[in-house]
Amino acid sequence: IYAVTNGFLDDVPVDKIRAWERDFLEYLRGTKGGVLETIRTKKALDDDTTAALRSAIETFKPLFKAD
Repeated sequence: IYAVTNGFLDDVPVDKIRAWERDFLEYLRGTKGGVLETIRTKKALDDDTTAALRSAIETFKPLFKAD
């Protein structure tokens, strides 16, 4: 939801959003698990968590293949 509402997925075709979400969550679990754990435990996005999430999105986005 964060990625969509903040415009990160504006250039991803609508029919590929679910695939992006699935792949991004897999990416987070594999490389940035701490971000997910922080969101789960705090149940909020503070400045540090938002910055980490934004960085993860920006790193992952070029890796996503919308085939």
